Amino acid sequence: MAAPQHRARTVLASAFALALLALPSTATAEVPLLRWRETGPQPSSVLDAPCADLLFVGARGSGEATPYGDTVTRVRDALDGAAPPAGGRTLDVREVWLDFPAVDPHTLSSVGLDRLLLEEEVPPTGYFQSVGIGVQQLGQVLDDSAARCPGERWLLAGFSQGAQVVTTTMSRRDDDWRLAGAVLVGDPTLHPGQAVRREGSAPETSTGLVATMSYARAAVAEARGKPDDPRGVQAMVRSVFEIGAGEPDPTRMAAAAAADDLALTGNGVTFSVCDAGDLVCDAGPGLIRVATGQNDLAQEFERTRPVHGGYRASDLDPVAQAVVAGLPGRLPPPEPVPPAPVLVRADAVWFVVAGSSALLAGAGAGVLWWWRRRSRREERVGPPGSGVGLQGEVAAAGLGHPDGGDERDGHDRGHVHDHADPAGEQLHQQPRDEGRDAAAEHRGELASQGHAGVAVARAGQLGEGRRLRPHGAVRGEDEAQHDHQHDQRRSAGVQHPEGGRG
Repeated sequence: MAAPQHRARTVLASAFALALLALPSTATAEVPLLRWRETGPQPSSVLDAPCADLLFVGARGSGEATPYGDTVTRVRDALDGAAPPAGGRTLDVREVWLDFPAVDPHTLSSVGLDRLLLEEEVPPTGYFQSVGIGVQQLGQVLDDSAARCPGERWLLAGFSQGAQVVTTTMSRRDDDWRLAGAVLVGDPTLHPGQAVRREGSAPETSTGLVATMSYARAAVAEARGKPDDPRGVQAMVRSVFEIGAGEPDPTRMAAAAAADDLALTGNGVTFSVCDAGDLVCDAGPGLIRVATGQNDLAQEFERTRPVHGGYRASDLDPVAQAVVAGLPGRLPPPEPVPPAPVLVRADAVWFVVAGSSALLAGAGAGVLWWWRRRSRREERVGPPGSGVGLQGEVAAAGLGHPDGGDERDGHDRGHVHDHADPAGEQLHQQPRDEGRDAAAEHRGELASQGHAGVAVARAGQLGEGRRLRPHGAVRGEDEAQHDHQHDQRRSAGVQHPEGGRG
């Protein structure tokens, strides 16, 4: 029995695996489609561009041509290629390039490494002045986006000096939640503990040239004034070797990076690409050679230039794909699409107005017809409960059916007139003959008006608010009462009131 059970479990597992493979994948559908505006990148001095879903800002490297330079252009193309041809949500992207000097870093070598690390104040150089201008322009662009386009999110890309501009700018801001993604290539501010996702061949402990300067200057400041190291030279050399060996002091590194605006916030959407041997982002080995006199700083720049300028699409595509894949979680929900307006034709409006007018006119005519009919009915029979009209006349005259009855009927009605109701009151005070003449006259009048079937009611019954009954019912009751009284008189020997015998 074990073998069949094993085969059954195998079949079920295979069927389950095939079912999973048959399920449609939703990962591609969730990746948005980037739609770059045909206007292309605008300079940072132009701040009146229409808002978009994404603002892409590119900061070129030292000495590169506008607008983006080669490396940032590759980053932009990699982002465009990372989006599938048919994504889930289409995102409108506007582009801005920073119009700052981006001077060559060789201005640093003209000053000398010893001055850059040992002087209390960093000596002025064209490089750091250029970075300051770039930070100012990028801040203006982001401030404009936040003010004019609150729903806009940012995609930032920087190479070399441009990467330092992006790092310094974002380290000074408190609205990093607007940052949807950033790609930094060959960043001189890279250091252990920085809130970035590293890519490239450089080790995790690699430190950029500018970050190394901040770390070494912090060590020199701590040692300056001590008897054994009044200028901090020993501290400078020791710190450079710590960087080269990949063993910097974490506390000092974090403090130095924060003091020089090199620390990024931990939003998890900033990628830093650095290859081993790039003096700008992996400065430790090159600076050891400079400190030991093997090369000067200018020579190290030239030696490592091919590595620094050699970042290709293959190095950038994985990063671009990760950035684009993470966009849905960094973007605000799309605004609801308003319903299409309902177009109403002019003839349809006229038809509605005309139909409404016709309905109102018909309703008014119906009310008028009902009022007139009610008025004519009240003129004929009187208002309800008023005792006026034809019924009142019949009741007042004490008449029966207008066209029915023979001589005996008249006799019986006359006989009934002479009797009293149960209360003892005389129903009619007029003589019998006059009653007969009035009855004949009213029978003719009512017959001509077509009021057949009107009942004869006593005046006392009308006074008590009783309903008129049909003539047949009244006549039957009157005959029965008359016969009963007649039989009583005969049995008692009483003579008929009219002078005859029953």
